[in-house]
Amino acid sequence: MKKHLLLLISICGSYFLNGCGTSSPPPHPITVGLSPSTALALDVNQSIPIIASVSNDSNNQGFDWALTCGGGNCGTITAHTASGAPATFTAPGAAPSNSVTVTAKLTGLPNFNTTTVTVSPPPTVATTGALTAATLGNSYSLQLTANGGTAPLTWALGGGTFLPDTLSLNGTGMITGTPSGAGGTFNFKVHVTDSGNPQLTSTDVQLSITVGAPNISVALSPTSSYVRLNESTKFVATLTNDQPNGNVDWTLTQNGMSCPIAACGSVAPITTTSGLPTTYTAPASVPSANISLTATTVDGTPPATASAAVTVGAHSLVSTKGSMQTARSRHTATLLNSGKVLVVGGLDGNNQPLASAELFDPSTGMFTPTNGSLEIPRAYHTATLLNDGTVLVTGGFDSNNGLATAEVFDPNSGMFTPTKGSMSFARSSHTASLLNDGTVLVTGGLDGSTALATAELFDPKSGTFTQTKGNMEAGRFDHTATLLDHGSTLTNGKVFVTGGEKINRTQYATAELFDPATGTFTPASGDMETPRAFHTANLLNDGTVLVGGGLVAVGINIYAGLATAEVFDPNTEIFTATKGSMSFARSNHTATLLNDGTILVTGGLDGSTTLATAELFDPVDGSFTRTADMTAPRAYHTATLLTDGTALVTGGVDGRGTALATAEVYQ
Repeated sequence: MKKHLLLLISICGSYFLNGCGTSSPPPHPITVGLSPSTALALDVNQSIPIIASVSNDSNNQGFDWALTCGGGNCGTITAHTASGAPATFTAPGAAPSNSVTVTAKLTGLPNFNTTTVTVSPPPTVATTGALTAATLGNSYSLQLTANGGTAPLTWALGGGTFLPDTLSLNGTGMITGTPSGAGGTFNFKVHVTDSGNPQLTSTDVQLSITVGAPNISVALSPTSSYVRLNESTKFVATLTNDQPNGNVDWTLTQNGMSCPIAACGSVAPITTTSGLPTTYTAPASVPSANISLTATTVDGTPPATASAAVTVGAHSLVSTKGSMQTARSRHTATLLNSGKVLVVGGLDGNNQPLASAELFDPSTGMFTPTNGSLEIPRAYHTATLLNDGTVLVTGGFDSNNGLATAEVFDPNSGMFTPTKGSMSFARSSHTASLLNDGTVLVTGGLDGSTALATAELFDPKSGTFTQTKGNMEAGRFDHTATLLDHGSTLTNGKVFVTGGEKINRTQYATAELFDPATGTFTPASGDMETPRAFHTANLLNDGTVLVGGGLVAVGINIYAGLATAEVFDPNTEIFTATKGSMSFARSNHTATLLNDGTILVTGGLDGSTTLATAELFDPVDGSFTRTADMTAPRAYHTATLLTDGTALVTGGVDGRGTALATAEVYQ
């Protein structure tokens, strides 16, 4: 029994001494903490206490402190402190190039911690002298700048000074406002205060702002004009920022040189008050170049000028003796062999398709109804003069659907008769071109919501349509198709198709050529420089094709009208931009080849503005010049060359979107 008791005591004693088989936990690591623990910012010569504390080393002997900054004077700090006692760091008198690293290391041990101190020089105002000038009535803003100082910096006016009326200085150093009242030079002082402890404030620096009157400007209306020989038009100069009732002097120049009345015409009065008109009167003969009419301010420094371009010519647009029987737009107008013009279909004033047709007689200047109307009301259709003198009307849109039907107008009877066969597809906004063999090529268009790539040929002998052997390279509508019926033998008889829209309302820059010999389309070698639809394309006398205006998408459901034009050369199949652009961006306009080889461009839409202006393209120099304005703004109208060389303009819509029954003749 005694032995057993001794053995138990021996075992238990060993257990208490050694944990009865369990090892002792490891000691906690020694850590060093600093307060403040984040990076610090001080001005030169400023001081701050930094406390180092140790954990898990009850026998520590305190901390040794050291500074490093990459060289030079880093400032001073208490050499040794007990744990929890502050060491005082004092920044040097000049800011070192690098931040100062402060190190607290346990005496006799490797444990340490560090923090950084950014030392800044005292704040100073960097902006000096005269500031950017301000203008009465115009918004002004200027940011002052400073050097040094502990961020953030706060700005203030100094020395009891003030900024000009309605300008203010905020705490970040931004001067803002819109000057009003009297102008002049205003002197004021500013200083900046930093966020150091203690805060430092710079000395006051004197600045100045000169507030001046806004520059005088001149606006002319109109900025360009066509004036017929011996006729007159008015111009108005409106001044801004001039004294009340400011005046302008008017002068006429040609190629930058003053010119006599006989060459340039006259202007009277030669001095007018802002907002009141002067009258320009054209000379009796066409000048050798365009004229500039310039308005120059009489008062104010510096003087302001504005110029208007004046084109003088013998042409004019004159209303016909009678209007059409029906107001219409998106119709067709076709010159008949008799010299009369057949006007067919379109949309009426309620945007409903019309079945009516009428004839314009140039000898009387009057319109009369045809004996018969279309079998089906149509708009967005085509009308093509056939070799036998009849007119083929194809497709379009009635009040509900696209149309595949076609009908022929007989000038002898004045009646329309349906063709024996219909087209293979309903089409609107398509093209129809008379080929050299007397057949008619119909291309593309819309079939409901489908942009068609198909094409078909109408044979007047059989009165039927057959699809071409090949389709176009792309489905397109609101494009153009131009017969190349003179020029190079390599292209003679082909049809040039260009531009138009896709079903997603983006525009094509591509073009293609239809060859009647093969019945197929091939892409042109080059694309247009600008995608376009609702444009025009005219065969010029040298065999090239002028493509002008139209519109292009510049965003989702956002479109821009085009003033540019380009010329397609069938020999190279390349497009080249014309030397000059049109005076106005235009879409849904007309372009008509005149007997002298120039192209008459009329009306159309410039964005949301319906144009009354017209201009001429000269193929010789590749430029556009203003010609006589129409009597009314028009878009979606027609322009047809008459046998006497004049051009008949009919219908369309005006600036309010109202369908027009009026017509006029360019002569």
